[in-house]
Amino acid sequence: MLMCVFHSHIQSIEREKNSVLEILNILSDMQNILQGRKIQNYVPLKVKGLLQDRQDEGLEGGCKHFLTAVKNLYSGCLEYLDMWIEPFKEFSCF
Repeated sequence: MLMCVFHSHIQSIEREKNSVLEILNILSDMQNILQGRKIQNYVPLKVKGLLQDRQDEGLEGGCKHFLTAVKNLYSGCLEYLDMWIEPFKEFSCF
């Protein structure tokens, strides 16, 4: 789920002859995707199904804990990206 987002964008960054602005756009795109997933509390359909099964078994608390952990994971990824995007922001005026 998350590795796919990072992997595809890292491949784009690793291309030859990327400009600073292209890299900034790639990182910003990844940031937007992760921000959207965080807002939507995104988890894959398979995981949603498993969570529903656990809720049906009476494990509501564990499911809420898991979803909180997922949201925290997105927050951590966004903080990490912010750290990498910050040096590129001075070039955004171009």
